[in-house]
Amino acid sequence: MKPGADLTLRGQVRVVAAFLDALGLEDVTLVRSDWGGALFLTAHGLDQRISRLVILPCEAFGNFPPACPAGS
Repeated sequence: MKPGADLTLRGQVRVVAAFLDALGLEDVTLVRSDWGGALFLTAHGLDQRISRLVILPCEAFGNFPPACPAGS
């Protein structure tokens, strides 16, 4: 990604849309490792090409057991 890229939710939507455009993709299964951006992309109707959504958990390290050992 270019320095200064727009990493807001709307900016991420534009990146995904540009990717779909570049590959000519339709009827896409989108897999995301956090649900906020994925929901923003689909729930607000910003891209109708997303037909299926797989949301993976984003908890890690101290937030989700087993936590990382101290000092790691």
